[in-house]
Amino acid sequence: MAGGKRVAAPEKRWAEPKKKETKTKTPTSRKAKTGSGKGLWIPLVLAAVLAVAAGGFGFYVDSYDRIFPGVTAVGSVELGGLTREEAVKQLQETVPGLLQATTVEVTLEGESLGTYTMGDTGFAPQTDAMAESAYAVGRDGNFIQNAVTYLKGLTGAGENIPLSTDQNTDALDGIVAQLAEKVDRPAVDAAYELSREGLFATKHQDGRVLDQEALRQQLAQITLGDTAQAECSVKSSPGKA
Repeated sequence: MAGGKRVAAPEKRWAEPKKKETKTKTPTSRKAKTGSGKGLWIPLVLAAVLAVAAGGFGFYVDSYDRIFPGVTAVGSVELGGLTREEAVKQLQETVPGLLQATTVEVTLEGESLGTYTMGDTGFAPQTDAMAESAYAVGRDGNFIQNAVTYLKGLTGAGENIPLSTDQNTDALDGIVAQLAEKVDRPAVDAAYELSREGLFATKHQDGRVLDQEALRQQLAQITLGDTAQAECSVKSSPGKA
């Protein structure tokens, strides 16, 4: 305007636009969540697999119709994996030989009167009963106990069935009677006899009788595998001097 002061227009300043802050999602958090979910499922799957496997193994053990692995008889006869009939045959073929290998020597005052085997004294194995006992191993417990017994047998820690026998008393009595004939002697009193040939003296001698019942008890207690000795007991009857 004329004659007036010129006022300068105010300078316009343009404000720089604000940058939008962007939030970046870290992939690690998603992975962590995903990973933790999978970690929960793995033990569950493994537990399910083990449960199915255990159930299948238990069913196999319950349906197993043979003698459990590792079962033996008299310490050396292998019966694992056999049927009861096969076990009876195996025992019939092996145990009598073990009885014949077990001996007892009968003595009197240190003198040998004879040596006899377990078979000689009338022992005979009860193979049917032993086979039945072998088959019963692992079948008298619950599901877990039977499975553990089966596994122990696979590792060589199976059970052993002891010897079961009958004894023929006629055979035993026959041996005792034979020994009594060797041991028994009558008492003899001292005596003198005068004849044309001269005077003869008979020296007294004590008599003795075998204690047959004591010897019978010793011969009935022979243990398989032993080499035993049975000392005879006698009852004395003194002769008159």
